[in-house]
Amino acid sequence: MEALVNENENPDEFEFDDQDVESNAVVNSAAIDAKIIQQLRGLREQYDVKAKQQSAVIDAKIENQMIRMEDVTSKFDQKKINSTPVRHVTAMTIKAPAFDGITSWNIYKAQFETAAMNYGWNKRERATALVVALRGSAAEVLQTIPAENHSNYEVLVNALNLRYDKKHMKQIYRSQLRNRTQRPGESIQQLAQDIERLTLLSYPTYDPQHRKETALKKLVKAVRNSDLRQTLILADKRNLKDAVVYILHLSQQSKLQRLT
Repeated sequence: MEALVNENENPDEFEFDDQDVESNAVVNSAAIDAKIIQQLRGLREQYDVKAKQQSAVIDAKIENQMIRMEDVTSKFDQKKINSTPVRHVTAMTIKAPAFDGITSWNIYKAQFETAAMNYGWNKRERATALVVALRGSAAEVLQTIPAENHSNYEVLVNALNLRYDKKHMKQIYRSQLRNRTQRPGESIQQLAQDIERLTLLSYPTYDPQHRKETALKKLVKAVRNSDLRQTLILADKRNLKDAVVYILHLSQQSKLQRLT
């Protein structure tokens, strides 16, 4: 930095030219601006920190409020479910399957009891459902019970037990087996399967060989075609399975002959 010395004045005193003064002013202004900018940045950072803190507090309050609302809603729904009578729900949605006296009463009763326990039926509701479910010969049981006892579940079950015990059911199955004939459109396999089922139900304690012979004799009688019946008798088959295979073989041969 240059300085001019005035000969008439104290040589220790200096004068700065205009350029130096202007330079100092610029430096001071820049320093002030930098300080202001720094202060503004500090304020901005403080504002951002406070804003984040406030936002976190607000989010936490909203989350807590939502949790409380969900808890209240859940309790309300549970209270509504618990206050709904079980009988009303089951009466509207559950219907017992029909019982016609042909299917096994013991199996039907087990299924009925399972459904009744699962859906919380009381004795009166069980009686109502059972009465409505009776069909055919099974419904005739109601004629043996006084009308005032139709809502008594124990009375109904005892009457059905008496009528459809094992001894009585054997008689029914034997009657069905005795009268069984091949239905229109029924295949020989379907006929044989039903005869085998009825034979087992009719004679559950008989020797297996005796049941096989009984089923075979019944199959021969049940076949609709008289010529086929005579052929089976002459073939002298020993069991139901062999007879069915033999009939199918004859049927296949007959088809081939018609094609040639």
